[in-house]
Amino acid sequence: MATKQIKCDDCKRETCPQRVIGAVCSLNSELTPLINSLGSRDPILVSEFIVSMVGSEYERYLKAKKMESIGTKKKKQLVTKLGDVVEVKVENSINNNVSNLAMNIIKSGKILNEIMNPPKNTPFLQQNNQYNIKMSAVDQIRGLPEEERVKALKFIDDKLDAKRES
Repeated sequence: MATKQIKCDDCKRETCPQRVIGAVCSLNSELTPLINSLGSRDPILVSEFIVSMVGSEYERYLKAKKMESIGTKKKKQLVTKLGDVVEVKVENSINNNVSNLAMNIIKSGKILNEIMNPPKNTPFLQQNNQYNIKMSAVDQIRGLPEEERVKALKFIDDKLDAKRES
């Protein structure tokens, strides 16, 4: 049974054998081909892959939209009931293939958004966060007791000093 869950973090199935915290759900039927082709469930790698696919899909969409040329007129030859060949001007209409390309781009954007900002279980209080790991580390260090904070800052300073050229 496939699920529409995007990330394992927010999944209700806590006993799932495929559960990996922070990973993309491998049971999602839309994402399984991506996970298999990438060989990874890392949300960053999956989202980068989707972005590259959307980019190529967008290029195809622009070319198809240009070829569609809605509103332009072209000459077309028709045969009447009497067998006469008549030339008429026909206006180009919307091509369904171009519309399908546009919808694929929109669907990919939706999947990408759900990977980076998964919907919460309570949609009325949904809050999409962009996580900044560096700021989270700063907040954690600030929350430490004074003695531990000094040790952590000294450790970081020592690591930075070791990387600097003399």
